[in-house]
Amino acid sequence: MRNKITISVSVPLFNRLDLFKKTVNSVFAQAEPPDEFIIVDNGSTDGSYEYALTLKGKGVKVYRNKTNIGMIGNWNETIKRSNSEFVVSLHSDDLLMPDYIKTWKEKINKLNNKSDIGAFFSGGYIIDGEDRVKAVYQPFKKDMLLKPPTTITYMWNNFHFHLSVTGWTLYNRSIMQKVGYFTSNYNIAAENEMAMKIFPSYPVFYSSALEFAFRRHGLQGFDKKVVQFSLNQEVKNAQDALKVYYDYEINKKVIASFSLKERREGLFVKLPTSFFIAQALAFLVFLDFKHAKAYFNIFRTSYPKPIFSFQTLKLFVVWITRLVKTYISNVQIQLRMGRKPILDYFRV
Repeated sequence: MRNKITISVSVPLFNRLDLFKKTVNSVFAQAEPPDEFIIVDNGSTDGSYEYALTLKGKGVKVYRNKTNIGMIGNWNETIKRSNSEFVVSLHSDDLLMPDYIKTWKEKINKLNNKSDIGAFFSGGYIIDGEDRVKAVYQPFKKDMLLKPPTTITYMWNNFHFHLSVTGWTLYNRSIMQKVGYFTSNYNIAAENEMAMKIFPSYPVFYSSALEFAFRRHGLQGFDKKVVQFSLNQEVKNAQDALKVYYDYEINKKVIASFSLKERREGLFVKLPTSFFIAQALAFLVFLDFKHAKAYFNIFRTSYPKPIFSFQTLKLFVVWITRLVKTYISNVQIQLRMGRKPILDYFRV
């Protein structure tokens, strides 16, 4: 029986030709193809756009913006160009696992009132520039439907603070139109802001299936150029994300998501901000003093006063415990999976 829902894969493109080809191949390798495959070029100069044009004969819709509208603008364009009910804005350096579309369609079809759900998110693999698995990110162990007003508190209590763009999240296109698209108010933390628009008003569904691979590598695309990812950019991204939480702390729907006690404790801001003092210590252990100093400064300048208290100590201990467990788990994953490219594990 044919699935009733439709899913578009829409790629915001700006250079990175070699990695882009891998992204395209991961879409073509789907056990069940997407209902629509779109590429929106943002002024590539390395041959990526010309390569995309060759895919038209394979049913791919290719568009090019008249001018470079920036990274956030092109995220929006990929969603606006879609005609399906649900759309993933797949970044041009990431990979879909072969059952990505099939798994999402099976799970969404089982849900009641699926058209009222704002977004669908999952865990996935973290890979390097050579497609090797470096980590697995799986915030929750089982599928679940989260509903407001308890969505934010549940996510925060489990230390998961936003919906990441690209293959981590499948968006309901009609809901995106209602809440408004991504804005450039917080730069790349536009994804954090989008979560604040969706969480208090619409249900979100989590899938425990690992059907996506996020590539972490040195060459990243920001706004109107591809640059070498730097510590300064890392710090800026963190500061922008924290600014989202400070700005939305006074949002009425966000306030309604927390109990009076939680509001008095300021956990909405303190939970994500306290991460940075734990991360600073982690870098210090590995003698990376530059990162340690940068992350401590983020904590020092962003954490609500007083920055040192019994509550801060409790949050610090929780974060350190999580970081240690995550580190051990990732080492085990790397040893188990070795140096083979991720998709080799899915080939018959």
